[in-house]
Amino acid sequence: MQRMHLSREDFDNPEVAGAVNPHPDYGYFHGPIPNPNPGWRPHPDTRTPVTTADNEGAPTPGSRLSGINGMVCDIAVNGNQMCGQSIASQIALRRHIRNAHPGATLNPSRTNIPQAERIAGENALKQWVLSKGWRTARYVKEPGEGPKYSLIQDYCDFLEELAQEDNEFAQKFGTEFHRPKPGKVSSHKAGPSPQAPLQYAEHMQRKSSPDTPTSLSAPKSKRATPKKGPNAASVRKQPARGKKTAESVPMTA
Repeated sequence: MQRMHLSREDFDNPEVAGAVNPHPDYGYFHGPIPNPNPGWRPHPDTRTPVTTADNEGAPTPGSRLSGINGMVCDIAVNGNQMCGQSIASQIALRRHIRNAHPGATLNPSRTNIPQAERIAGENALKQWVLSKGWRTARYVKEPGEGPKYSLIQDYCDFLEELAQEDNEFAQKFGTEFHRPKPGKVSSHKAGPSPQAPLQYAEHMQRKSSPDTPTSLSAPKSKRATPKKGPNAASVRKQPARGKKTAESVPMTA
């Protein structure tokens, strides 16, 4: 698949900054997506596939998932923690949600996606990536970089390349947009999050402050003073032992 042509102006603009999720007309472009029917299953046997007809029978109408999404299952399962299953196609994503989270979303529309929904969805996903929402999201199953050629993967690839070439952009938005790899120490410069630039600046100031104590040394123990009293004279003094100096200690190989 040919990679889309992107520029900084595609991300750093008022439309992306003001993108909404969920959209009042098109629903969710990314998570967390609430499940209005937690625990509901249309069949006693969990191995029985859930059809679209089964899904329509959910007690409560599901959340609306737009056809413009990150192709990662963003259904909320534990508060704001999401599923995280990475899916290679929209059809497979819908099938996974029906079977793993029945009733969580409405069945998709059979009509083509209108251009207005496509623009709104792409702007919302750009904001999701640019604001570090994708990078810091909590998932049960780690989705990594997401499906190959997905919008999220393309956006993250482009933004990390842009941050290496555009210092002003890097100072404003940071340099890392992909999700951190488990167990790997970041090699990029960590920039302030657009959502919390003040906290980041204060953290760096405290980190570099010369007044910050580095370590606490243990207090020195006081030498015991000799006892005074009538029996003090009868105590026999021990001859002082010779102290070994650095010159008298033989060096070993």
